[in-house]
Amino acid sequence: MAEAQEAAIPCTLGRRLGARALDGLIINVVSLVGLIPIWLASVADSDSALVAALVVYFLGLTSFVLYNGWWLVGRTGATFGKRAIGISVVDHVSGAPIGLGRAFVRALLGFLAWTALFSSERRGVHDLAAGSFVVDALPKSAAGRPVGEVTPREPIEFGLHHGLGIGGFMLFGLYLLLVGPAQ
Repeated sequence: MAEAQEAAIPCTLGRRLGARALDGLIINVVSLVGLIPIWLASVADSDSALVAALVVYFLGLTSFVLYNGWWLVGRTGATFGKRAIGISVVDHVSGAPIGLGRAFVRALLGFLAWTALFSSERRGVHDLAAGSFVVDALPKSAAGRPVGEVTPREPIEFGLHHGLGIGGFMLFGLYLLLVGPAQ
C-alpha cells in the first residue's frame, strides 16, 4: 500500500453512496429547471422553439454533468456531493488530485462504481483504472489548505466562470423560446 494512502483515511462506502445521491439530486434539480423552457415551448405549440429548447437543455445538462463529474474531480478531487460530504478523490500514490485525464477515465467507467463493494481497499474498477482512491478529506495544497477551499474571492470567480456557462445555456433556450430564432 502506498505511503500517501496509508496516511489517508479511506472513505466508507456509505459516505460514497451519500455523495453520489447528493450529486444525483443536484443533477435532477438542474434537469427540472432546464425542463421549464421545454415545457413552455410545448405549451406554445412551436416546433422550432421546442427543438431549440431541447438542444439547449441537453447541452446544458451535459455541460453540468461533465463539469461536476470530470472537471471538478480532476482539478479539486471532489464533486459538489463529495465536497458536501467531506470526501475526496486523490491519486493512489501521491494523495494529490488526479488531473483531468484520469478523471475522464474514472468518469467514463463510473457505472462500475458498485465494484468497490467487493474490494478490501474500497476501490472500484473505475478507481483502479484511474489510479485513484477516495478518502475522508479534501487534498491539501502546498499552502496546507484544502484544494478548492473557498476564499473570499472564489465565489465570484465560480459564478463568473462556471455557473454562468451552464445558466447561459438555459437562458439562451428561454430567449429562443420567447423571441424565436432569427429568420
